[in-house]
Amino acid sequence: DGKWIAYRAFSGANREVFVRAFPDTGAKYQISTSGGTGAVWSRDRNELIWVNDERRIMCTPYRKQGSALSFGPSRVFASVSANPFIFKPILTAPGNRLIGILSTSNEKADNTTVFFFHFHDELKRRFAAAGQ
Repeated sequence: DGKWIAYRAFSGANREVFVRAFPDTGAKYQISTSGGTGAVWSRDRNELIWVNDERRIMCTPYRKQGSALSFGPSRVFASVSANPFIFKPILTAPGNRLIGILSTSNEKADNTTVFFFHFHDELKRRFAAAGQ
């Protein structure tokens, strides 16, 4: 809705993902707790997608409550080796596809494009399988 900005900033020694109101009202939320980068908003779902320092693609649900946001627990979407320096997720309309550049090896400069079709259906399936 253009009223919130997701960004990366240092918190102590780690780079973390934060969300802040725009224009600045002082409302600020720390999303990651052990490193994070590459945050992008889902276009049609209330979710923030980002990469943690273990190179996992994370999904954090949120809910609008008046002029504030509340965030649910972050969950691993994919345990792939997403290079946090080059991973730039793109959520396509209608939001069921996630596109990103993922590092396939630390030893060679080989990049692979991975397409996640039916992104939210896959999230629901994985969470149901995990009993969450």
